Amino acid sequence: MFAHKLSIRNISKYYNGKSILNHVSIDFLSGEVHALCGENASGKSTLIKVLSNLEIPEEGELYWDGELIPLKLQKQKQPFSIETVYQSPTLFDELSISENIFFKALPSFIDYSKVYRLYDKIASRLQLNFPGHIPLSNLSLAQKRMIEIAKALVSDADIFIFDEPTESFSQHEVNIFISILHELKAQNKIVIIATHKISEVAQMCDRVTVLHDGTVSGNLEAENASERTLLKMMTGNELKNRYPKIIQKKGAPLLQIRNLNNNYIKNISFTLYEREILGITGLVGCGKSSIARALFGLEDIVSGSVYINGKKVQNFSPKYMLSSGCGYLSDEILQNLIPDFDLSKNVSLGNLTALTKFGLLRIKAEKQLGSFFQKTLAINLPELDIPIKYLSGGTQQKIALSKLLNLDLDILILDEPTIGLDSAAKSDLYNFMNEYVNKRRSILLISSDFSEISGMCDRVMIMKNGTPSCFLNHDELSRDKIVANTAFH
Repeated sequence: MFAHKLSIRNISKYYNGKSILNHVSIDFLSGEVHALCGENASGKSTLIKVLSNLEIPEEGELYWDGELIPLKLQKQKQPFSIETVYQSPTLFDELSISENIFFKALPSFIDYSKVYRLYDKIASRLQLNFPGHIPLSNLSLAQKRMIEIAKALVSDADIFIFDEPTESFSQHEVNIFISILHELKAQNKIVIIATHKISEVAQMCDRVTVLHDGTVSGNLEAENASERTLLKMMTGNELKNRYPKIIQKKGAPLLQIRNLNNNYIKNISFTLYEREILGITGLVGCGKSSIARALFGLEDIVSGSVYINGKKVQNFSPKYMLSSGCGYLSDEILQNLIPDFDLSKNVSLGNLTALTKFGLLRIKAEKQLGSFFQKTLAINLPELDIPIKYLSGGTQQKIALSKLLNLDLDILILDEPTIGLDSAAKSDLYNFMNEYVNKRRSILLISSDFSEISGMCDRVMIMKNGTPSCFLNHDELSRDKIVANTAFH
């Protein structure tokens, strides 16, 4: 097979005069997986948009097999084809799974029997254990990510780009994705992965380019890229304690769930106490996210009861739960935010009453609020008033958390809260979690990251097939033990 080479030279991109990418030069070769590593706001997502022809840089050149390709060429005129799987799913909830996967190829008249046959093939390849005719809205975020990958794979592109592809995946789904990478390499494709998960680089990649503040800080073979080396190149520092868990004496019950049932979960019962971080984990499709969605009225509840501070919940809706002191951070980042608003406007939306006087919004107070959370959560922004749709997924996640913190709640339900966060930002979030529960509050942490769950939780409920399979206390927790209890039988 003919070997291809995609080269970028001196790519620079600015926003309001601030450099986002600064003279970035990289070679991407066919038959290998090339990682782009960096912290949040390092420039990874912007570079992907440049490569995918969604952003035009102010400076730089692009070459395909040594031939200069004008960066302003429309996609259909390029001598190569690209499939990009972005961090946030770009799918249609109202369409079926099959229709989403084959959306580009669907004619005006659809032969559904053929579509379902083709779906069965890709489903077997990706171990998708749900029928192709059901609505996409029935799936969890991790399942939607797998559908995005399936949608890309049905094309015969020259270049495949994956932006944080394994976020919210358990090790089982990571292994499936690695097998897909081996297939693409064997087909001599160019594969690019943007990631901050430095622990996965050696597993998945052949070469690594590290970005820091929009510049290339290093380029090396993946086999030589230890976690310590990459972390130093990304941040200039070593992360000494990944999971700074502080064990605290639990207090009174804050949240009690008794025999909760719906179409996705069965017989869910647990109690969340003051000063406790209770984890919920399991493989994709185990039902862990459905618990939070049901509590906030986003999925119907068939039976069961819920108590907050001893008071029975009568109305499962976001408004009622928030008024009862319980907040929810969705695993789909943009569900928590308004993309065209900046940090200050997004954060203030949940509690506008505190920022109004005589019915008028105090703009200065709103900006001060945004500035406060920018500093508190170390949110890296080119400008305070930049619309959040232009920011990286990790930065958006911090803003979504800021919006929730502004409500001063007793209980936080966090569904995959570290999606898109780099190692340093995760450490900041874990420290915040310790401080939060120390104030006689509690956190329900829903996560597919088994290391995160074992490192930060006081107790863990492991889900399998929509129902709890076991509970583990902190002194019993380890990543291996969680894997053993989530494995299929």
